[in-house]
Amino acid sequence: NDGTINATENQGDANFEIGLAEGTVAGDKINLNINGTTSEVTVTQDMVDAGKYAATTDMPAEGETLTIKATVTDGEGNTSEESTDAATVDTVAGDNGDTDGDGGNDDDREITATVTITEDTNNDGTINETEKDGDANYEVALATGTVAGDTLSVTDGNTTQTIVLTQAQIDGGDVEVTFTAPAEGGAINVSATVTDIAGNTASSSMDHSYKVDTSVTNTDVKLDD
Repeated sequence: NDGTINATENQGDANFEIGLAEGTVAGDKINLNINGTTSEVTVTQDMVDAGKYAATTDMPAEGETLTIKATVTDGEGNTSEESTDAATVDTVAGDNGDTDGDGGNDDDREITATVTITEDTNNDGTINETEKDGDANYEVALATGTVAGDTLSVTDGNTTQTIVLTQAQIDGGDVEVTFTAPAEGGAINVSATVTDIAGNTASSSMDHSYKVDTSVTNTDVKLDD
């Protein structure tokens, strides 16, 4: 309940629940206001037993807010205090939402990440004997739209490193990570994604791979008598 409906949560209609207080009885009325549209629901015994009224409503468009307000009126006409909840639909990775208060979405920000294998100094896709030095080192360049609080996930297919980005990393423009280097002849593929605060993940950056090859090719010399 973070006030945002992200891409994972946005599945068809919007689900909502109205919690019913212990003293609610069948026949009481739930007064609903969903984005300005009002309706009335009569409380049933099943709702009382469950302690809630569960229903669905239309999912708003991208960037719009769903606001639901509810009160309960008993048989004598007494009405409870109003309860309200709201959530904004944000299914786009890097979506700024309405940061300037004009009621609309502002420009989206680019949050993709680009992986560079720094171990492969000549960028030929092979780690040779000179380049191989302990663990495999990578540099993940951050797009200009990335902000502090976004989450960077880098994986080699076996291990995933998850990093909540700090302002210092944003200012630096990149993050350095290391993975265990594969054995001789083995290959490693590394990819990175960035997830914004709303939980939306940008498309994975292009996988980068290299093969470890530190062997020396032997040349046979034969004398022709």
